[in-house]
Amino acid sequence: MEEFTVEQIIEIHDRIIDKYGGTGRMLNTGTLELLVYKLNRKKDIFRQAALFLHSIAAQHPFLTEIKEQLLQQQKMCSKRRDII
Repeated sequence: MEEFTVEQIIEIHDRIIDKYGGTGRMLNTGTLELLVYKLNRKKDIFRQAALFLHSIAAQHPFLTEIKEQLLQQQKMCSKRRDII
């Protein structure tokens, strides 16, 4: 199973900012590092999805928080696990 990386999350965030606007600034890289560590320890896709959405929405690693970002990140997580 392929592991998540901070770089993947930042890349998706940057693409969403390019498409929908906003600022691409990071508030806390450590928040993403902790998220990636936790995601890679969980094996259940649904627990990963819940953890991912909660962490991005509640811990605010990026300056701009937009719903589209959360949905795209969730889609990435699901595709990597062949759910959708």
